[in-house]
Amino acid sequence: MKMTDAFWKQTKFFKLSEAWGDPYQMEVDLLLYLDKFRKRLGIPFIIHCGYATIGHVPQSEHYKGNAVDGHAKGIDLLDLFLIAEWAGFTGIGVYDYGLHVDLRDSQRSRWCRIDGVYMPLTSQRMDTLRDFYKYK
Repeated sequence: MKMTDAFWKQTKFFKLSEAWGDPYQMEVDLLLYLDKFRKRLGIPFIIHCGYATIGHVPQSEHYKGNAVDGHAKGIDLLDLFLIAEWAGFTGIGVYDYGLHVDLRDSQRSRWCRIDGVYMPLTSQRMDTLRDFYKYK
């Protein structure tokens, strides 16, 4: 189900005016998960991108309004990732800017991008990412 004005008024931590692309193409369930994530996070999660029609990998959840990219200031990348795990997102990608989170229907997926190369996310790579992106 797509977001409506009534659903936007019910979100606790996010506003219609953020960088959603077309905010009415965003999935309601995603916003419910984002509110849960943001409450646990305790600090703002800045949205970079939501719904999109171009600019992502083929079959991207962004094209369905079912994904966001964003970041939070002043939190370690590992902590941000763990809170996204706790919130129940089925897709989590770690990037130099922060996180991609989504609610894909398919199998759970975790990945990262280092120097433009996508790879599965492992605990060893998380340590590398923390050093590479210098999150504090």
